[in-house]
Amino acid sequence: MSRQDNVLEAIQHGSKSSKGWRTRCPFCVRQGHQTKKQNLYVSAKSGKWFCYRCHSVGYLDGFDHEAREEELGEIATFAPPRGWTPLGWGEGASSMFASQAREYAHKRGLSTVLMQTVQVGISTLPPENPEEELDWRGRLIIPILDAEHKTWVGFVGRDYTGRLEPTYQYPDGMSRGRILYNARALLEVTDEPVLVVEGVLDALQFWPDAVAVLGTWTKQHVALLAQSNRPVLAVLDGDAWRKGEGLSLALKLAGVRSGWLRLPPGMDPDEIKPWILNEISQWKSHQKNT
Repeated sequence: MSRQDNVLEAIQHGSKSSKGWRTRCPFCVRQGHQTKKQNLYVSAKSGKWFCYRCHSVGYLDGFDHEAREEELGEIATFAPPRGWTPLGWGEGASSMFASQAREYAHKRGLSTVLMQTVQVGISTLPPENPEEELDWRGRLIIPILDAEHKTWVGFVGRDYTGRLEPTYQYPDGMSRGRILYNARALLEVTDEPVLVVEGVLDALQFWPDAVAVLGTWTKQHVALLAQSNRPVLAVLDGDAWRKGEGLSLALKLAGVRSGWLRLPPGMDPDEIKPWILNEISQWKSHQKNT
């Protein structure tokens, strides 16, 4: 039986809404995981299926495969990758697998305390099914948590060996266009601006006062940032300053105190942190005088 046939059979025993089906995942069952939870979601518009547990993903024939993931209506949740071990404390900190990763993290400005706080880890085991699952070994694993810091809504795997491609890896089914790294920072009521950067390592340079859009910002990001209790300052990479200006304008139209910084060409935020901090100070002074 093909994977598509497995999904078609499974949805016959699931629940249906106007947006799609929820049912037990046949691939989880095949792996011996017995549960009554309906972890498999199938979009009625795109025919895309995705399991929130085993991350199996694919499309059914006969649907609009161009339909955007944003229209699926739910944000996936994730378990840590197989063999996940925290770097900042416990057994993982002394593991022989951790030394190179920890050295790389320190070079990128991540202290042991910060790694504990944001739960940076590594993967020490290969995937159970290499043909269908990504390999996370050789990467810093940085969880992306919900605003309550309880649930993984994604994670980033950053190569620390200098040999892996792509440099940044994301799990299948992760809604990059609909989530922010460190979204909790938006909840704090303060006049100190929260920075919007493009990657998690840039955000960690300014922890806890930065969020990351994980690439190009979207209208869903604007909707999330519009809920901020504090000013928002776009600090995108040097070659993306126009996008930062556009994000600031979109937020101002939404009623948010916002601004943007134009970084020197070719520079990323983590390369010129002192310059950025000085620019932020000047921006804050200007805001007080206007």
